[in-house]
Amino acid sequence: MSQKKNVIYLLLVLLLSITAVALWQSNQEIEATIRSIRLRAIPRDLQELNTAFVPVGRDAPPFELVDTEGNLISFNPTDAKLTLLIFVNPTDCSWCLLETTLWKELSESYDPNNLRVLGIITKEAISEREAIVFKIGRELEFPILVDEKGHDVSHEYGVTHTPTRILVDRTGKIVDAGYSVHDPIAHDLYKKKVTMLLEI
Repeated sequence: MSQKKNVIYLLLVLLLSITAVALWQSNQEIEATIRSIRLRAIPRDLQELNTAFVPVGRDAPPFELVDTEGNLISFNPTDAKLTLLIFVNPTDCSWCLLETTLWKELSESYDPNNLRVLGIITKEAISEREAIVFKIGRELEFPILVDEKGHDVSHEYGVTHTPTRILVDRTGKIVDAGYSVHDPIAHDLYKKKVTMLLEI
């Protein structure tokens, strides 16, 4: 009877060992799959991280829009070495509010002859008060333009999300386009990218 118990015990141990090994192998395969998916999802560099669906290399379409102070502003790429166009929805875009720190830093860190910053509100039927409150509340010194129909200019540029940042060089070519960067490290990297483009 004792021998029979020992055999059953050994069989149970063997069965549990086989089950444990099978579960361990299955878990390893699942972890490998998860790692593979995560690696594919991680951007390889800053350009990939921040690239928007805006055709870099194309000519930037001209436009004229009224700013929050009632001035008619014409976009002219020859006004600065680089022009930063920021497409924003101030009333329905939390990323826009988070990223205003970066825009403010950029507009204050560079000479306007090197980097001109223009904000473009894409919200349809935004009130004058909402636009002004956004500019004053976020302490933005650069012009905030209002695309009165909401999307005419953004459609011309291929903008589908806000905020979208587009850099245009003095020849009128789009040299960079990107979505929101809202943490300090990403801000520093973007500022380095702007500096690099200004040195080209």
